[in-house]
Amino acid sequence: MDDMHTGLFLFGVIFCHICFYFIDTLFKTCSHVPYLYFLKNTGLQIKFLRIHWFTTVFNRLIQKWGSFRPKLQLAWFNAGAWMAIGLMPLALALLIHSIYVNLRHTVKNDIVTVSLDSTTLQPMVPGINMPLSEIGYYMLTLLVCSIVHEFGHAIAAVREDARVIGIGMVIGLIVPVAYVSLEQVELLTAPKQLRILCAGIWHNVVLAMVATIIFFITPWILMPLYDWGNAVQVQTVEYNSPLYGPGGLQIRDRVTFINDCPITDLNSWQECLVSAVKHNTPGYCLQSEFIKEHDESGPGDL
Repeated sequence: MDDMHTGLFLFGVIFCHICFYFIDTLFKTCSHVPYLYFLKNTGLQIKFLRIHWFTTVFNRLIQKWGSFRPKLQLAWFNAGAWMAIGLMPLALALLIHSIYVNLRHTVKNDIVTVSLDSTTLQPMVPGINMPLSEIGYYMLTLLVCSIVHEFGHAIAAVREDARVIGIGMVIGLIVPVAYVSLEQVELLTAPKQLRILCAGIWHNVVLAMVATIIFFITPWILMPLYDWGNAVQVQTVEYNSPLYGPGGLQIRDRVTFINDCPITDLNSWQECLVSAVKHNTPGYCLQSEFIKEHDESGPGDL
């Protein structure tokens, strides 16, 4: 999805939110009983550019999972608490460093963004520092991380004898955020509260480690399904590139040689490009019959 299509998608989402809010206000003003029953039974609430959903359907399942292997869960959430305590100084130092770097660039009126190689915290804002075309991946990632985070809080709360009132989700425009409603957490001892509070970030850390492992092993798992080590494949061609068009490169074309330099992977591709720039461009001799047979120019083109 390019930026134009993404903009149309966002416009459509805003239009749908406005329609939902108008219908909700109209039915509530008219005391439309079937609609009010529908909202009550589904746990939906329609706000301006927001949709709330709350349910208690999963309470019994959460209670069952929270009671499974209590000693193992105690060790698990203890590890999460110690992990959070250990990472807190590092997170604080990273936050202070990020504030310092951003303030320095602001004072110097530096319009150049902070280098991606620098260790700083940067909020990911679609359309600002990430392409709008990737907003679908961003929303899906946020939804999965939010669910895993709140799942950790819910299971830890059951383990520590706190009451889970229910779980829900809020969609603000297109941003989905899950949440869990807990009760009696303030009455628990400090270690129990700490295990509940740290359970969410602990689950996110584990999720990040699992995602990193999957990221690195996926190419090896899928390697038998692809031809590799023989060429590089064209993924995209810039519109203003001389290679753009019917006579140039096409998507999924395979480049095996640049002049006499063989290409097997990304490194050899870069080396061959550098070699082609440094050395004289070779010329090629063609038979006149071949040129006459394939010449498409007319007299007016000369």
